[in-house]
Formats: sequence, structure tokens, C-alpha cells
Amino acid sequence: MEMEIDAMQIFRLATLFLLLMVLPASAENKGPQLQIEQPDFPFGEILQGDRVNHVFTFTNTGDQTLVVSKVKSSCGCTAALLSEREIQAGQQGEVRVSFNSTRFRGKVSKTVYLYTNDPANRMLQLHLRGTVKVEVDVVPAQLRLGPVKAGQTIDGIIRIINRSGEELEVRELKPTMNNVDLSLQGGTVQPGETLEVTISMKTAPGESRRNGYVLGKTDNPRQPELRIPVFLTVQP
Repeated sequence: MEMEIDAMQIFRLATLFLLLMVLPASAENKGPQLQIEQPDFPFGEILQGDRVNHVFTFTNTGDQTLVVSKVKSSCGCTAALLSEREIQAGQQGEVRVSFNSTRFRGKVSKTVYLYTNDPANRMLQLHLRGTVKVEVDVVPAQLRLGPVKAGQTIDGIIRIINRSGEELEVRELKPTMNNVDLSLQGGTVQPGETLEVTISMKTAPGESRRNGYVLGKTDNPRQPELRIPVFLTVQP
């Protein structure tokens, strides 16, 4: 019986010794650890043409240097600037993000990717989310016509809506394509009202498709230019 107790005590002591050896080693080797409290920034509602600027702050809570090897954004409309690539243990880093809303409308979600040496966060995603409202609205945003038989003429309607609180002047409406006529080259639009423009496209034999734009200008400082895509499909 005494031999059994001695053997058990030896086993327990050996186990305790191993734990004491392993636990401090594991506690001392946390490595780089990226921690960020708010990876999402809801910017609410903005007007088209406004710019959103935000600073994401993160901390290296590990015990080794955190290295951010690359910062990448989901599109050219979003710029991201890193404060520094190497963040020492216990220190903070920043990512300054700027979103240009000029060519956006409705709900928007943009992403910035951080590539790091943190094993748990090899690629961290930061998000900007919100809604872009327009003062000069175009319906439809893209005009698609057809299919129509070659040699025939097809009409479509573009509506320019003044959603601002001031009178809007639209001018110099013109197509970038040949054989296209517009019913109006511009006009004055009161708040809440609509300028309706008819576009007539005459197709040619052998033509299969035609793409282009209707361009124009306004006196709205937020949306001084109009650029409306037009797509035409032609049957042989």
C-alpha cells in the first residue's frame, strides 16, 4: 500500500512539475495579436459628392511586433492610409480611410483589408456602411433599350428628378453615340419636379449592339455633371 502511495505521489509531483514548466512558456509566447473594438463604421446618410473620413484604431495586445504587410481597399473610391507597418507590443496603430461618394447612390458598403502576421487575423476586414442620397436623381440610372430589329428606331425615356430644395438648371444634354436624337437639351426643374427627356435611337443594318452615354451639366454644386449609361441591343 505504501508503495502505491509513493508511486502516486511521484506521478502527481511529476505532472505538477511539467505544468509549471509549460504554462509560463505558453504565457510568455503570445506572439503578435491585433485587437480592434470597432471594425465597422456606420456613417449614416450623406449626399452624393460628400466624402466620408474615418480613423480605425487598433492595438497590438501581444508580446511580439505586429507587422501589417499590406492594406487594400475594395475599390478605387476608397483610400486607406496606414500610420505605420510595424506596431510594437502594447502600442496602437491607425488606418485612415476616405470614401468618395461621387458616383454612388443608395446603400453602400466598402471594405478595407489589413494583411498581418497575427495568426488569428491574417486578413482583417474593416467596413464603411451607409446610404448615399442624391439631389439630382436620374431614372433609370442606366437606360437599356431593345432588342430591336436592325434598321428600326427605338425610343426610351430618361427622367431627371430634382430632389433638392432649390431650382435646378439642366443644360447641354447630348449623346456620345451617332444616330441618336434627344427631345430636350436642357431645362429648368423646380424642387420635387421632373425633366423628362425622350431619346430616339435609329439602328443600322448589321448592327448588333450600341453602348454610350447621355452627358449633361447642372448648376447643382454637388452634382455638376450628368453621365447616364445607355445600352442598345439589336437583332439581326
